[in-house]
Amino acid sequence: MNDNGNVMWGPTGAMAATRWASDGLGGSLGVAIQSNNVYGTRRSKKGEPPWGMRVLVCGTNGTQRAPTVAPDGAGGAFFAWIDPAGPG
Repeated sequence: MNDNGNVMWGPTGAMAATRWASDGLGGSLGVAIQSNNVYGTRRSKKGEPPWGMRVLVCGTNGTQRAPTVAPDGAGGAFFAWIDPAGPG
């Protein structure tokens, strides 16, 4: 949505992100867990996916949960999640 609340683009069909954050550049950052993998996505202010439809952030065996995303201030992102398996 733009500043006036108008939808700028429709569903992408690529990934249903569970958390979204501003990228600080007029676009958005998303994160989701699918099949126990953590994926990230980014949409520009025009709705374009500069990283492709999604990127694999964590592909380890286990049950990742509660993903979140925050901008890094340079067009990238920090991703975090809970991994019950712990370090290693």
